[in-house]
Amino acid sequence: MPRFFRRFYFGKYHLSILFMKIQHIRGMTNEVIGEKDKYYIFWDIEGCSLEQAIETLMDVQYEYQLADIFIVSDKECSYRAWCFSKRTFNETMQILLATKYVDHAYLLWTFRRHKATLRTSKKIGRPEQDVPIRLSGYERFELPNRYIHAIYETGLEKYPKLKVLKL
Repeated sequence: MPRFFRRFYFGKYHLSILFMKIQHIRGMTNEVIGEKDKYYIFWDIEGCSLEQAIETLMDVQYEYQLADIFIVSDKECSYRAWCFSKRTFNETMQILLATKYVDHAYLLWTFRRHKATLRTSKKIGRPEQDVPIRLSGYERFELPNRYIHAIYETGLEKYPKLKVLKL
C-alpha cells in the first residue's frame, strides 16, 4: 500500500492527512547514560556508494579525531554508522553537518529532539544489518554496556513527492 499524504490550507491553518502502512522498529539513542550533554555520534547516510560513505566518514573522523566508526547496511546506498566518541550536542551536530550524504530527515529529527536514534532491528523485506566496515580511529573508546532503547514507527516506503492542495 503506497503512502497517501495531503495538506489542505484554510487561511492561517492547515490540515495534514497521512495514511500509510507502518512497521515498528527497535533502535538506540545516542545519549550517553550518566553524562549530561554528552552524545555518541550516529549517522544515517543515504544515496551514495559504500566507497563514498567511507570517504566522507574518514574525512570527518580525521578532522574531529574520532574513535572507530562502525558502518552497517541492509540495502545498497543506505548506511548507518556508529562512533562511540563522546561529544556535546553542538559538536555532534557540527560533525553531522560536515558529513556528506547524511539523510536530511535524520538531521532535522536529531535537531528537533536533541538526540539521534538509529535502528538496530531488521526492516520488513530486508536482510539483517551487516557490519561490512570498521574504520580505525584516533581516540580510545569503550563500547557502552548500557544504552537507551527506542521503539518507533516508520513507513514501509519513502515519502512520495508532496502534492499541496490550496482551498
